[in-house]
Amino acid sequence: MKKIEFLKILSIPIFLSACGGESSAPNQVMNTDKELKLTETQTQKQTLIPITLSKVNIIQSHILPTEQGKVWKLKDGSELTYRATPNKSAIILLDLNLNGDQNPKIEIYKSHNLITSINLSQDYKSFSVDGNVKPLPFSKNTWIANIPKEYMQKGLRFRVISDNAQPSSFKEVEFSLHSNLKIQILPFYLFGASTNLIAYDKVISPTSQQKAELENIWPISELIFEQHPIGEIKWDYMIVPPSDGKEAEKVLEKDSRVINTILNTITTIYYASGNSSLNYQYYGPIVQMNSKGEYQYPGGGVGWGNVSVGDHYYSGIFNHESGHAFGLGHAAGEYKDNNFPYYGGSIKGSEWGFDISTNTFISDLVTSDAQNYSNCKKYTSHGYVRPLDENGNCYKVDVMESGSEDRSKKYQYGIFSDYNAARIQKYVESKTIINDKSLTNYSKWDQKNYQWIDYDPTDDKWDRARFGINKNYANKRNVLVKTVVFTISNANTKGMTQIYPVSKTYTGNLLKQIDPTDANDLAKISRNSDSIYKNFCAESGCDYTLKVYYKNQTTKHFAIQGGFRPWFKESDDFSDNKLDPKNSESFRTFAMNIPAENQISKIEILSTPILWKNGLDKSAKILASRDL
Repeated sequence: MKKIEFLKILSIPIFLSACGGESSAPNQVMNTDKELKLTETQTQKQTLIPITLSKVNIIQSHILPTEQGKVWKLKDGSELTYRATPNKSAIILLDLNLNGDQNPKIEIYKSHNLITSINLSQDYKSFSVDGNVKPLPFSKNTWIANIPKEYMQKGLRFRVISDNAQPSSFKEVEFSLHSNLKIQILPFYLFGASTNLIAYDKVISPTSQQKAELENIWPISELIFEQHPIGEIKWDYMIVPPSDGKEAEKVLEKDSRVINTILNTITTIYYASGNSSLNYQYYGPIVQMNSKGEYQYPGGGVGWGNVSVGDHYYSGIFNHESGHAFGLGHAAGEYKDNNFPYYGGSIKGSEWGFDISTNTFISDLVTSDAQNYSNCKKYTSHGYVRPLDENGNCYKVDVMESGSEDRSKKYQYGIFSDYNAARIQKYVESKTIINDKSLTNYSKWDQKNYQWIDYDPTDDKWDRARFGINKNYANKRNVLVKTVVFTISNANTKGMTQIYPVSKTYTGNLLKQIDPTDANDLAKISRNSDSIYKNFCAESGCDYTLKVYYKNQTTKHFAIQGGFRPWFKESDDFSDNKLDPKNSESFRTFAMNIPAENQISKIEILSTPILWKNGLDKSAKILASRDL
């Protein structure tokens, strides 16, 4: 205050000498007092201490650092980053040094524009830790705020303000893309099973609770479950490939080999759709019946890139097999190969998960109500024993290491480690989308510049149709098609080269195909160096053609890509294993979408050896046929 009094005394004579006359002096002094009080307030504000943030986390599927996400260095030298997910509600968790200040708030900015302010709170009554296995991750300086999903967008910046402090510095949230994933459900009704056994609406979608949990534990902005336009596959038999010293055979009831056969089958349907590089996955729930007309559980599930199959309950195995569809392997095996960071496939060291619908933290320890609780210490995988904390409690293992049995009973699904969640996020970032605003109708995500960029699948100068013409993207979308699934035995096992019952006509996609009756088309798949599709037959040959008969007396021919030739030796003889009826290498399942704008009467598989070179012989041998 001494400084202020000095300023008051000094200001009076200066003012009088400037204005002259006594009559105005008292009023002027009074105005100066007001100015001095303002000066005092400004001086106090200049001495206020800024709010400091010692911890800044954003919480969605996991607790994450806000600004840079969580980053891992991979063994190939690249980095994997787990970022916040746009358009999903979040909680900001802050440790603040307020120095006795009051009423802290978060100011939310979009770039440089203030959007809203949200009160910070220390009311933790609604928060819990699943199973009470650990205390809440809060300190006496922890403050929290709920951030609605509409504010969770790229460009979000925030700072903390309070009544008696300077604002904190700005923090910016690191985001992944605004993603969506479509999971198309294609049920398999087998061996006489029908919707009379299990109703269709019980098969084609998870429950609302299951959907909500998956939306919470998968770092994806929008998760869409939809029926595959085929509707359902209904077959009374399956052709299983050679295995365990047995030849390929037709099975009419539940068999342990069926589930892998269905996985292979739905994969071929997936690639025939032209969606294999897009933001789509397929799931095939299996409904099978025994000779007594009773439902038979399929015995688990299987999955790999983009597709999976299993039961119609969408139980914990669905989450695990979806992990395989996302490209994740078994966690303990990946740890052994230095492709997973946490000991033995566990989540010890992972950030905690979070259930935002109930404000429940999901810790890394097995809860007492978990299915595996009493036996968790006995668990081993790949020689790794279950890690324990200092009190002898079991750490959970990742969903990709049988982690479903470690979950609390109140949940349908276990949680992924933060590392595997980051890999799921990266998987979705890698997918192409259909984009009507793109010049090419397709776009890919550029995370570095945070934008969609046009993508042209016809630019295939390197692979030259090795993985399908136009990189297996659809040539025509939303047209009338039928899907044909068929098997070929190169060992000529009786009855194993055949055509399954053909799908109904539906609105779907067509790949660009080669018509072997057209000399120009054949020239495109020639192995000559200048042929536009020179590698179409390079992987394993082109030795078969699908012939389609229409009721209007027209026919169409489609070259079948792939066969049994040696790799990039598409005119060489078959190796012994490709001719061995007991070797799985002598058998393949194929699928093709064919035009169905006209009614189809018959489909044939023709033998057309070394098609790219020899062309189509008019007297080609018919290997299999199906009337429609």
